[in-house]
Amino acid sequence: MKDQTSRIISQVAKRFKELRKANGLSHARLAERAKVTRPALSHIESGKRKPSLQMALKIAQALGVRLSDVLKDVE
Repeated sequence: MKDQTSRIISQVAKRFKELRKANGLSHARLAERAKVTRPALSHIESGKRKPSLQMALKIAQALGVRLSDVLKDVE
């Protein structure tokens, strides 16, 4: 279960990074939009930090997508 959870979190982090780059956003700009700190966002994208559900929702909203869309391709 732990391996599966880690894999899911890693895939979500990768998707957030892809969406951020596709939208031409820096860490600083996305963090500002999501109302999270830049280091927190960077750590989430790099897998050093696990996002809470609330933080994941904030990031998804700041990217203009639903969290369910971020999760739909995660296995």
